[in-house]
Amino acid sequence: NLSVGAKVFAPAAAAKPTQPPPTPTPTLNLQEIKTQQVQEFFPDLGLGFIEIGLICYDNEPSKLINALLGESLHPRLANLDRDLPERKKGPEKKYDAARIEEVDRELMKSRVREMEKVAENEAFLLNSVEYDDDYDDQYDDGEGGGG
Repeated sequence: NLSVGAKVFAPAAAAKPTQPPPTPTPTLNLQEIKTQQVQEFFPDLGLGFIEIGLICYDNEPSKLINALLGESLHPRLANLDRDLPERKKGPEKKYDAARIEEVDRELMKSRVREMEKVAENEAFLLNSVEYDDDYDDQYDDGEGGGG
């Protein structure tokens, strides 16, 4: 029995998202951030030109921007194509410690086998060499005297 003034609370309906979840923004490394700073001022420059420009100016975007504004470019940049594309970066090398250990183990095994073969061959050669006695022992019976 509910009283006349009692309020009935119904569970709230699940709120429907009005916007899709934000897509994660890719993390930029420091070099990419510096390149973007220069691109904000000079959007027509190629990424390769900016990259080399940053190298010439100690990786400081403000120095490169000032040089571009003042037209007092570093000698390396003066004749460089301003549309130069970004350099292709090779894949990062990943080292598999287990694989390196396996290769080392196999290398050590082959070296041990090689050393065993060398030792076996040396032992065989030493045993097969006849003792060559050039000493003439015909007069060693103790009887004879000289002539």
